[in-house]
Amino acid sequence: SKFSLAPTEYYYCLLKGVNIYKLTQFDYNGDYQEFDLLSVVHREDKVISIYPNPARDLLTIDYPFEEVLNFSLYDLSGRLMRVFELNQKTQVDISTLESGFYFIRIQDNDNSSEVKFYKY
Repeated sequence: SKFSLAPTEYYYCLLKGVNIYKLTQFDYNGDYQEFDLLSVVHREDKVISIYPNPARDLLTIDYPFEEVLNFSLYDLSGRLMRVFELNQKTQVDISTLESGFYFIRIQDNDNSSEVKFYKY
């Protein structure tokens, strides 16, 4: 990996599976701002973004293709909490869930992927 503090250089590598990113923006005067974690699921030609992570009231799922997918929300014990249809951009109201870790399973005809997120 390549790391640099120069403001015009960057490097990233999207690996197959779940990738988690944390962005911190540094200003020239020394101030900085940290942003929420972003989970990205990469399956060959499909990239699904789930943010913010952790989340409080709304969880946004971006899927850049037109096919409709099913996704399910589970608690850590594996109990199914909800089932949704996922379009290109879906917002999920999680405000009624208790604080803790949850899994989202996204499924199409051939594959399924799971992403863990924290609700606070």
